[in-house]
Amino acid sequence: MAIVPDANVEGPIAQLPNLSGDQLTLIVAGVTVIADLNTIIRTPTRQLNLVEVADPTPFPGRADPGFVKGSAQADGSYDTTNGVLRADRLFLEPGEHVLVGPIANPTEAGAIVNGVNAELTNDTRIPSYQILNEFGFPIQPASIPVDSTTAAEGYYDGNILRAFAISVDAPDAILKINPIIQPQISLLRARAVEKDSTYRLDIRGAVTLHHSPGFQPQEIDVYRLDDNNVTTFLGRARTRRAPGTSFGKYDQEFRNLPGEPPTCIRVINTTAMNQPSADLYVDL
Repeated sequence: MAIVPDANVEGPIAQLPNLSGDQLTLIVAGVTVIADLNTIIRTPTRQLNLVEVADPTPFPGRADPGFVKGSAQADGSYDTTNGVLRADRLFLEPGEHVLVGPIANPTEAGAIVNGVNAELTNDTRIPSYQILNEFGFPIQPASIPVDSTTAAEGYYDGNILRAFAISVDAPDAILKINPIIQPQISLLRARAVEKDSTYRLDIRGAVTLHHSPGFQPQEIDVYRLDDNNVTTFLGRARTRRAPGTSFGKYDQEFRNLPGEPPTCIRVINTTAMNQPSADLYVDL
């Protein structure tokens, strides 16, 4: 009998999680998973507390309570004595469905993709982003060219895709925020891979270059973001202009970083005025 580290499970949630004091119990693909105040819990768009995970309120368009019949991924240690996986990290979503295809009728509320209504969610447990271009910046729906290739992510309720993210390949669509007056930065991906007492971090994102004469490269400082807004500098990335656009992209790998992987990453464009920043949860 022992505690086995680096255990994980991914699968359906069989019943409503039970909250007793500061301990949450849920069944994932037949495995008993325990989460507590030290567990990092999140959905695709935000971090949750224990009470929110146990909330029985159905998600829009669903009849099942809370996350029941949704999916979970838990990472932590497995106790062979009692057959329990104690989660260090817990990822939840009511479903994992994607539409990719031409867009029609884009509005602030969503769009039609492949003939299916993709409606942006308004549930606080998995709030949606605005419609974004492929660089990760909010765009005005009316300016999106007809039939632009679009990806909508969310859960299908049998009639509507309840989307938390709609991204459109439309570099010429009008940004909601004037990029000349207010430069912007996005962080589209942050992934960490742990090995022994170090980890590797891969990040990817974009910046607006409308403020920069000649579309000059921008310097991006990368930080790990821990509790109480504590930041630790990890390194620097540099942008390159996306051909034919007013956007710059960055893609950087940092190796042999000490300690455990962070929960969240912050990037800051130190070259642009007002030094815009963006945060993103880390995928493991």
